[in-house]
Amino acid sequence: MAVIFRWGRDAIDGARPLATVSAPVTWEEVADGFHPSDLTMWNMAERIKEKGDLFQPLKH
Repeated sequence: MAVIFRWGRDAIDGARPLATVSAPVTWEEVADGFHPSDLTMWNMAERIKEKGDLFQPLKH
């Protein structure tokens, strides 16, 4: 069975209320404790503006 995904409507209809995402965290955030609900598609743009590219030190 094929799954057809149409960006836009399906993305909105299939989104979960918290819309959690995978994202890098700092050691300070790990020490302070964080919950996956702290990392959502709704706050990721602001997080990147505040913290910058946390993968930058790993790039060659």
